[in-house]
Amino acid sequence: MNFFGHASAAAWYDDRPAYVLGAMVPDLQGMLGLEPPGWLDPAVEAGVRLHHATDAAFHGLPLVVELMAAARRELTVAGVSRGPARAVAHVGTELVLDEALAADSRAVSIYVAALRLGAAPHAPLRWRAPDDTERFRKLAGALAERSVSTVGAPAAALAARLQRVLAPRPRLALSDAETGLVSEWVVAARPRVVGCASRIASELRSRLAAAGFGSNGCEPVDSRPG
Repeated sequence: MNFFGHASAAAWYDDRPAYVLGAMVPDLQGMLGLEPPGWLDPAVEAGVRLHHATDAAFHGLPLVVELMAAARRELTVAGVSRGPARAVAHVGTELVLDEALAADSRAVSIYVAALRLGAAPHAPLRWRAPDDTERFRKLAGALAERSVSTVGAPAAALAARLQRVLAPRPRLALSDAETGLVSEWVVAARPRVVGCASRIASELRSRLAAAGFGSNGCEPVDSRPG
């Protein structure tokens, strides 16, 4: 699940921008290659905990495993190399899923508000270096401005985004020809992934509940680190 998906999941429990920002921080810091920050608001820490629980639950869902495996097979048969096919099956499925999640205007508004907090001078994060602070603020601000850009995007635009995302990793990078094949896959996969979105959300919430996340998004007190 990518950062918008994490924001959507966090919004099930708590709409405070600091909490939702925390649920996205591990993904955003990874995009920038930063070490984890400290936080000035316990809501951020709670959001980070939810992030890790959500990832563990999401990637264990049989339906998600099935969708990604099907995508990997389809991309490989179409002619996409093994490494890029695996990466697109993972990241591409998540980006298509975003389109369904973004139908919830409340989740989108909460996502943007959290990013705006991350871009603000008073963001409740403590980075290791001033440059880290500025880089994070710029990323958060740019994402807030863009909002959820994959919604309704042409398949070719989504494929081009995947090419950009994977380009820094040579073993996963897509050639121009492969990017065209990914665009064709997006057209075929969209209805299937979007059609499964509500079931994925329901199963994810059930798994999070089983892990101890309740109406406020926090674990039971006795399960938190001492």
